[in-house]
Amino acid sequence: MVDPGGEVGVPDSKPGLTRVGASKCQMCHEVQYKSWLETAHAKRVPPLECESCHGAGSEYKKSAVMKDADKARAAGLVIPDQTFCVTCHQRAWTNDLLKRAHAHPEA
Repeated sequence: MVDPGGEVGVPDSKPGLTRVGASKCQMCHEVQYKSWLETAHAKRVPPLECESCHGAGSEYKKSAVMKDADKARAAGLVIPDQTFCVTCHQRAWTNDLLKRAHAHPEA
């Protein structure tokens, strides 16, 4: 892994979005939040927070939006992929790295 340092984040999927902070995500995604706290993402400076990987949450933070994957993506939710992750994870990439980023229920 090569940490480029500084802010790392996916580009917002549409203009005008603002960040809401990990505490807003934590309110509904407690398991994922607690799991994230144990990762190198959380421990780096500055941390790689929820919106670093999923885009600014101002439009998709509402429960009614997040419960519908299509609405959430239309509102700006980004699902990170290998293209973004290899910013740091350049060696020994495997697709299961995305599944291990933090605890997610099986889809």
